[in-house]
Amino acid sequence: MNHLQQYITPLIEHPVIQDVLNNPNVKNALQTVRTNENLFVYGVLGLTGALVLKQALSPTKTKKTKKSGKKTKKQQPVVVNPQEVSKTQIEQILADFNTNYVPAIDEYLEQLKVLLAAPEPSKKKGKKKTAKKQAPPQVSYKEKLEYQYLYFNENLLKLLMKLDSVEIHENQDLRLQRKQAIKAIQGYLKQLDSFKPDIDKLTKKGY
Repeated sequence: MNHLQQYITPLIEHPVIQDVLNNPNVKNALQTVRTNENLFVYGVLGLTGALVLKQALSPTKTKKTKKSGKKTKKQQPVVVNPQEVSKTQIEQILADFNTNYVPAIDEYLEQLKVLLAAPEPSKKKGKKKTAKKQAPPQVSYKEKLEYQYLYFNENLLKLLMKLDSVEIHENQDLRLQRKQAIKAIQGYLKQLDSFKPDIDKLTKKGY
């Protein structure tokens, strides 16, 4: 018992313990407990252990608060680079042109070349014979050469307007990228325009 008191006495003299022991409710409880000295000693030890445990748990709560603060920082909105947005817009327009229009226009121009290369029927001298006129091919309006020409011409102009509306933010790389895309589309517009007189002739024949 004396051995335990050597360790308990410094604890009891601690300011925190003294504040607890000076509490009126605690004093009343201790007076009741003093009838059994062993119970008193173990009661003080239990009280001391509870205080130590409370102090040990306090830093853990602080760490959790810090972690929650970090999660809040991750939820902040990401800043979008306007130049990257413009670059993506130009790439999307060019991809649309290369995928949806270039193959179709190439096929259309080849069709025109084949029709234009077809030989004209020869005219024989002599009695005029009432030759049966060859009926024009039965095609729908959307398959006609004139409609296809207008369709391609209109949609390529729309792509040029989209490119013109892309903001380049005084960036030389974006300026060059947009210029190259415009040049590619204008090249196909010029090809279509060069066939316009021939398209008009073929249209009169029913193509």
